[in-house]
Amino acid sequence: KNPSVHDKILAKRLNRTPSAVKRRRLKLGLHKEGFKPPKKLKNPPERLNDEQEQILLGSILGDGSLRKVYKNSNTHLKFGRSIEQYKYLLWTANKFKNLGTRPKIYFDSIRKKEKCYFRTFSIPILDPYYEISYKNKKKRIIEKLLKKVKPKALLVWYLDDGSYQYRSNCVTLSTHGFRLSDNKRLQKFLYEKFGIKVTYVDTSFINK
Repeated sequence: KNPSVHDKILAKRLNRTPSAVKRRRLKLGLHKEGFKPPKKLKNPPERLNDEQEQILLGSILGDGSLRKVYKNSNTHLKFGRSIEQYKYLLWTANKFKNLGTRPKIYFDSIRKKEKCYFRTFSIPILDPYYEISYKNKKKRIIEKLLKKVKPKALLVWYLDDGSYQYRSNCVTLSTHGFRLSDNKRLQKFLYEKFGIKVTYVDTSFINK
């Protein structure tokens, strides 16, 4: 994200750039809202239930994101949607309500339209999923993650990034955010585990 209003105010007083203030703040583990530590969930669950895990895995393959406020913090889960998908967002948020989800609607000043999102509290049980699905803050696909994937995760992935092509009678999934090697790994996984034959299209948007 861009530097907050607090970062800009402090940067002006210190004669520094807002980005430099933000980097320093995150390194020190300070939250942007009044520079307070991020809130913590009281009595967090010890594990995700099976449905939550599958929705989480499908979202990792799709539009969901796992994040750490700073290096040594716990992980939180965040989903963003267009306002047209608000009901889908509420369905997802309800599945994670024991993790402290609070759906919100906001106005995107760049695209000039309303959007919605929710995020969970930062909790330890999400840390292992972050470790297997991110490297240097970027999503990756490894066997340890794919071994956990079941049909419900595929459904969520399709709801996030999929579309049905009537003319060709097939489904497409947008996977431009993954490297070419990750796309090949997904192709092999879908065929070997679910018998789904996949043809990937190598475009200039794939980060090789």
